[in-house]
Amino acid sequence: MKGNHYSQELKEQILSEVEVVKNVVVVAKKYEIPHSTIHTWLYKRNKKIDFKTDPQIKTELINNEIGQLKKKNLEQETRIQILEDLLKKTYQVWETN
Repeated sequence: MKGNHYSQELKEQILSEVEVVKNVVVVAKKYEIPHSTIHTWLYKRNKKIDFKTDPQIKTELINNEIGQLKKKNLEQETRIQILEDLLKKTYQVWETN
């Protein structure tokens, strides 16, 4: 999409997609707009929310991030366990040959 004006509806759609995809550049390429434009929209939207004066929003964001980090941690621990198991099996094969 080329041009200097984007409807509020389109901005919200794009920002929602950025939240899901977690990658501004990918979404910007999809809509053919500069990623800096999306970053500007994110900045303006986040600036409207005063995290210091709204503890509920701050708590929700922190809890959400904690949940995401716990999930990533579990995934990494699982990968490590799989790799350790493979390494042990590989080492056992080498020892017997």
